[in-house]
Amino acid sequence: MIEASRLSEMERELRGLMAAHLGVDKPSLAAGLRSIGRGLPLRQRQNGARLTEALEKVSHPQLCVQLDEAAIVKAHGRLKAYLEKIDRSEVKRRQWIRAGSALAFNLLIVLTVLIVVLRLRGFI
Repeated sequence: MIEASRLSEMERELRGLMAAHLGVDKPSLAAGLRSIGRGLPLRQRQNGARLTEALEKVSHPQLCVQLDEAAIVKAHGRLKAYLEKIDRSEVKRRQWIRAGSALAFNLLIVLTVLIVVLRLRGFI
């Protein structure tokens, strides 16, 4: 059985890491994970879900007994290690590169369609 204070400390630590490395500053871990959504890999989302479930159950005495402390600590460690590896500037750089490549691709498609239409109409 895990203590509520230890679990809330884990939540505070993960929320701080999400704010520092991902720019997501939400009042709870569950809200932060929902905000990130698919920005995390599946395994990390599952670790976050395990911690969120534990946070919900820890306040109820009968449900608190069902919690597996080793699994919760392991999930916290894995999610913490992943969040610490994230470089915020790299994330922003990748977002700019994705947006630029999408814009270039869309521009290429529009120009191709324009040239085909002008060719079929006999202007070129």
